[in-house]
Amino acid sequence: MKFTSHHVDTFCAASHDRNPLHIDAEYAKRTQFGRPVVYGVAAVLYALGQWAAGRSFRLDSLRAIFRKPLFEGEEYTLHIDESADGQVTAKFRKGSVEYSVIIFTAELLIAPPMESGQFYTQFERRSEATDTPITGPTEIYYVMHTGVWADLESAFQLSAGSMQPHQLATLLWASYFVGMALPGRQALFSELQITFAPVDLQTAKVELHLDEANFDDRFNRYVIQGQGPGVSALRITAFARPLPVDFPLSAMPQFADGARPLAGKVVFISGATRGFGAAMARMCARAGASLALNYRGDAAAAEALLAELHAHGSVAAAFPADMSDPIAVTEMATAIAAQFGQIDLIVNNAAPPIRDLQFLEQDNAEILRFVAQNLSITLETARHLLPILAKTGQFLHISTKYLVEPVRGFAHYLTAKAAQEALIQALALENRDPEFIVARLPRILTDQTNLPFDFDPPRHPGEVAMEAIAALERRGGGDNFRVLELF
Repeated sequence: MKFTSHHVDTFCAASHDRNPLHIDAEYAKRTQFGRPVVYGVAAVLYALGQWAAGRSFRLDSLRAIFRKPLFEGEEYTLHIDESADGQVTAKFRKGSVEYSVIIFTAELLIAPPMESGQFYTQFERRSEATDTPITGPTEIYYVMHTGVWADLESAFQLSAGSMQPHQLATLLWASYFVGMALPGRQALFSELQITFAPVDLQTAKVELHLDEANFDDRFNRYVIQGQGPGVSALRITAFARPLPVDFPLSAMPQFADGARPLAGKVVFISGATRGFGAAMARMCARAGASLALNYRGDAAAAEALLAELHAHGSVAAAFPADMSDPIAVTEMATAIAAQFGQIDLIVNNAAPPIRDLQFLEQDNAEILRFVAQNLSITLETARHLLPILAKTGQFLHISTKYLVEPVRGFAHYLTAKAAQEALIQALALENRDPEFIVARLPRILTDQTNLPFDFDPPRHPGEVAMEAIAALERRGGGDNFRVLELF
């Protein structure tokens, strides 16, 4: 199965959960996930609908564990098993890797749930997720509107005749509460446990008393418990994601004694508006370079970075191009040559988002696509920018320490990086004048590595960029290829 925008839009309208992680692509781009995440409780509704297949039921208990994020457009398998004692286990998987696990018990009903005029009672819902977690204790009042039933049936196969309205409203409220109130904007839903009381509440109104939330600062994790009419016990676990990473020029380290090791040089950096590329751009500016900065799609981020560099007194210009597109890179190289003439340093940094995916989560075509996309960036960079690189110039390829210290979940990434490093070494044999350098970086703090908790904290990107720039001056004798291990 695949989640679509219909699932996401329907769930958003039904739950009033407008957390930007799920519905705002620009916001989600600056998270560890790189794009919007499907609501966890939407997966719960989908599993319930597939299991029920139009039958009427009342939940006795439900536990949902959200292990890995689900995304629109990606293919998952949904496995549903029912034991002899009536416990149902539904698992969303890629290969053998579990993304979400929903365990529930339910009683099938002969008569469908009845509607009630209370469905139309409104409550004062939030228009935006809070930045300040509401930790309680709290009295909850939440109401679902019957107008959502038709869309819920279309998206999740849950109709007004299949599921208890109070129970559905409770599930919708759980998502709303986590995404809008606790933790709010920076929420990441981890687990939901509900034991329902054995009563038929023909109402879509949820009334709960929540105890004061428990916060574990080791993991940035909130746990809150509660109960109310129709709900014997409820427990929610959610992480508070850290705020987006921001390393302006003022937060970058200074070169010793005011040194400007790149003074008078022109530096090209691909993927320069985010992550290590942005840190490298700022540190090259500190080092005195003139900058030709590439970005793919975020013009606003490019303009903001240029404004910051110009205020610093740096010469800098931005050039839009998908670095894997030969036509776009050709046009960009022509524009750079027209403005700067030759360049002295190429920083081959651009890369697609890197996800933690085990080998069995991906089919061969997915791995090949990822490798091809990465390799295409290096191929196009070399083909179109080497002709305007000075004879004494340098080509700096950004690689990873994982090729020396591999970790689980990155077979696709290591394959791509190994292929790129081999290409750089081959280019050095065919282009004897410039120097080719592979920089194997440690794990650095970017939006992608910015986790709720981390037992091995990543390094400041400015410090690593400064080490890379300092290493450029140490040319390697008669050999025009070297590897920097900056970890």
